[in-house]
Order: sequence, then structure tokens, then C-alpha cells
Amino acid sequence: MHYPFGKQLAGRLAVAVRMTGTMLKLSRRGEMPPMTDSEAQLMLTGILAETECLGSMPLLAEEEDNAFLERRDLRLNLLSHAKDPLELDNLASVDPLDGSFSYETGGDQYAVSAGIMVNRLPTAGAVYLPEKAVLIYGGAGVKALVARDDSFGTEDLHLAQSTRETKKRVIGVDMNSGLLCPAAGQANYLDAIGALAKISHYLHSSPSACGIAEVMLGITDAYVSFGVRNWDILGGSALLLSANGHIQTFGNEEIRWDAIRMPPLIFARTEQTGAMIRWAIQNALK
Repeated sequence: MHYPFGKQLAGRLAVAVRMTGTMLKLSRRGEMPPMTDSEAQLMLTGILAETECLGSMPLLAEEEDNAFLERRDLRLNLLSHAKDPLELDNLASVDPLDGSFSYETGGDQYAVSAGIMVNRLPTAGAVYLPEKAVLIYGGAGVKALVARDDSFGTEDLHLAQSTRETKKRVIGVDMNSGLLCPAAGQANYLDAIGALAKISHYLHSSPSACGIAEVMLGITDAYVSFGVRNWDILGGSALLLSANGHIQTFGNEEIRWDAIRMPPLIFARTEQTGAMIRWAIQNALK
């Protein structure tokens, strides 16, 4: 079911992540005062709170120390210490800074993302890569669009196009989630990484929002996460699905998009690539 305010909602998400990401970039360069993750989240959610079509939709956010959400003029409600899955039909989920280590050490692998779930399905999303000056936004009923070089011009996103030779398969992996998340299990994680290495030209490590964006941009053929949080992937998931990409668990189970802790997932440009990765991982984990 398409969200009735698709274009307006996707556009508002795009504005929110780009403005927040730009401030983070300027802050790191010393052109603005230092900006914490919580301050970035304050800016991001403050912009979204002005969006009429969000109404009183609950908000799931990474940073929990956000007393500002108690303000009456913010109609979004932070969900903390909630049950998991949340048993919600509609949800907004934001990550003000995915890739904190890269950001703090001068790297370019960080992103700002926001996503909307309606009727328990990813419906709209936006991901901004500040150092690459690339914005991707869209959702159900709205074309996935790409704006490059911080311009206002956009181009349609076509997953069939790739910037590499098809035979040189590149798979993105969230190395940190695999080592740190109990859902993966370190032994299983290392077996899975070995299986991915055998079927790829090379593996590419990225935080979740960046990794899914790289699939959509044709930098990689797929991205594998080993158990992250909803705010890490909801925005990118809505975008990938709107561009006819494919998302599946290692066991091809149904995905609960209202869950806080997400299962290990495969994000692929094509169904064939996703199935091949799932087969390789399943064999490795037998």
C-alpha cells in the first residue's frame, strides 16, 4: 500500500538528512562548532517534526539522551526500552550518524539516514553521504532519485547500471556488526565471511547506510549485515526496494520491519545475486 503523501514525505526526509549531514561535515572541518551525535539527532528529528504528514508517528532513534523530544511541539515520540518487535504498524526511524568511527578519524564512510515504515513495510527513505556529496531519496510510489555534488538536480536510480565489469563481483560487509552483535555469533560470522570471499572479487567494508547506498550506486553488487538496528537500515531498505532491489535473511524468512534488532540481512541489486549469497552462507553455516 502506497503512503498517500509519498512525494512530500520523501522530499522532507531528503531535506532533513542533507541539512544534518552538511552540518556534520562543516563541524568536522572546523567551519562550525563541534556537533555531537545527539545534537545531530536533534536537528534531524526537529526538521521531521515539522512534517504534517508524519502526524504522531512514533520515532525510533539511536541516541536515547534526547530530552528535547519531550517538547510539546515535537509530535514524534522516542521509543526507548521498548519491547522488540515493537508491534507497530507505522514508524519513523533515524540515524543521525552511521559510521561514527570513520567520521571521528577523518574517513569518508559515514552517512545520515531516515526511513519510514507504513503498514509494517519500508515506505520512504533518504540517505546522505556528506563527503561524497550524494543524496539518495524516494520510496513506495516515488522513483528512487539521486542528487550528486550537492546540487538540486536529480537523476533516476537504475540498479541495472553498474560502474564495474559484471564479472568482478564486489560484496560490501559490515565488519563491525558481525564481530560485536550476538545475533551473528563470531564463529558463524567468520565462516560466512570466508564464504563471501570465495564468491566475490573482493570484499568491501562499510557501515550499514553507506553499504546499502553503495549497492544502489553500483559500487557494489550486494551488502551483507550481520545483525544491526532498525535505524541503521530502514531508510536504505525503503530506497533499495523502491528501485526493485532485493532484501532477504540468510534463511529467507519473513522480515519484521518493526523490530529494533534486525536479523542478518542480504541487500542485493538482483534476486540472482541475493540467492547466490544466501546459498553460499547457508552452506558455510551447516
